[in-house]
Amino acid sequence: CDVAKVLGMQSAVHGVLFFLGFRVCCCTNLSGGSATLRPPRANSLVPLGPLNSVASLRVEDILASPQPLLIQSVKHRAALARAGLESLDSLRREYGSDKLLFAAGDLEVGFLSMRRFSVDSYVDKILRGQSAHLLPESGGREFFLAHPTVYEKVAYAFSKLLPLGFREMLDVSTRASLKELARAARDADFGVSDLALWLGGAGHVRALHVDNFSGVLLTHLEGRKRLWLYPESQQSWLYLGQDTGNSGWGSEAVGWGAASRVPVNISGDHAAARHPERFPAFEHATPLVVELRAGESLFIPCGWAHLAQYLGPSMSISTAIHPDWLERQLKEKADWEPRSCASWNREPCDGDGCGATEL
Repeated sequence: CDVAKVLGMQSAVHGVLFFLGFRVCCCTNLSGGSATLRPPRANSLVPLGPLNSVASLRVEDILASPQPLLIQSVKHRAALARAGLESLDSLRREYGSDKLLFAAGDLEVGFLSMRRFSVDSYVDKILRGQSAHLLPESGGREFFLAHPTVYEKVAYAFSKLLPLGFREMLDVSTRASLKELARAARDADFGVSDLALWLGGAGHVRALHVDNFSGVLLTHLEGRKRLWLYPESQQSWLYLGQDTGNSGWGSEAVGWGAASRVPVNISGDHAAARHPERFPAFEHATPLVVELRAGESLFIPCGWAHLAQYLGPSMSISTAIHPDWLERQLKEKADWEPRSCASWNREPCDGDGCGATEL
């Protein structure tokens, strides 16, 4: 794999052409295909030079001016297969009678409004194109909380893709950790889970949002899924957080992340606000579009907003990426949250001379 590209991104603003320098390796994936990258309007691909594929992430991939990366790992996919999470069929075989958690009207409006459907019936519906609902994030996290031994195996598999310094919060092998997962499942404390299962059928779109973790790893297991990725520098055009008028929404007070208030319509290769007069700044945004195929893992850096478009029945698993020091920090200060993506570059340090160390 030795081809890197710069994608020409065409903005809808007065026909001006903007360029986002993005280096990506177009590698053959485990199923014989490759991830497709393209801008929403143009297909201008300019050779840039060699870029190696990665089997795992390095610290500098996460912290030093990070950009999205594809990760290829046969061992990672095999580990997920051993947990019964290779495909929609294996999910049905291993967990068919288990229940998935849904919110009434697809809105996560409280535990009492939630309903449950069996894995087998839901997968059958999305394969037949009959389901009107995506599995909500709460349901995807609850799936792993309800299966703590599966959580342990999958978390360990994801940790092997991460560098030292980013693995400890995925280690749930102790009795205390497994007990905490069981408690979180019982109390519907879904935020405890860093893992999430993502299921949906053709035509579904998961809303535009941003995660302010150190990053997110998304492993795609079956079907066609398209990710629309917006660099951190474009957050002010995405209406995330505080209202600043026609200039967009600032990233202040976003904390751990935020959902965009822009209802997005996707037509072919173009994403636009459903009500452009209400969200005029959104037309400035120029996303990178990545079409994932089975077996590929995508690293989404901190601050890169994204929405997921399901082009067919699809199954993926994701994990949040956290530095090892985060657990210590939250024990000392439970209400700590990142002020920006730069917050992840070093451990917070209170007091004189305590010597926070960069990772």
